[in-house]
Amino acid sequence: ANSMDRVISLLENMYENPMTTQQIAELMDFDLRQSDYYFNAGRYLGLFEKNADDGQKVVSLTALGNRIFRLNYKKRQLKLVELILEHRIFADFFDVMMETGEVPDKKEIADEMRALHVCNEGQVARRASSVAGWLKWIGNLMKL
Repeated sequence: ANSMDRVISLLENMYENPMTTQQIAELMDFDLRQSDYYFNAGRYLGLFEKNADDGQKVVSLTALGNRIFRLNYKKRQLKLVELILEHRIFADFFDVMMETGEVPDKKEIADEMRALHVCNEGQVARRASSVAGWLKWIGNLMKL
């Protein structure tokens, strides 16, 4: 889930319109496995949840996700940045980014993820790529 823009797009599309992971995959034009990645990214930030509805799992916005959706653009983006930076791996590398002006490379991120025991070894490379993508998104916001 490297693209924060896609997480935001899901936030916008699921407002008052819960979706199955199949519907998410169709909307975003990717396979079913990827829809789980983006659901989990939104869940990590406290935006999305899964519930049973008529015997199938449906993804919807949490109360926090609904509140964030209703914010104006600038406040929404700032709140998303705040949610991201609540997680140490992002906060630490945001500080590095502010000092260097560069998004850290994925190897450096992966090494720090291992040191912090953020996830298991099989997920490190994928998650390091997501961390880099989200940090890049934050960096691009700061250029606006």
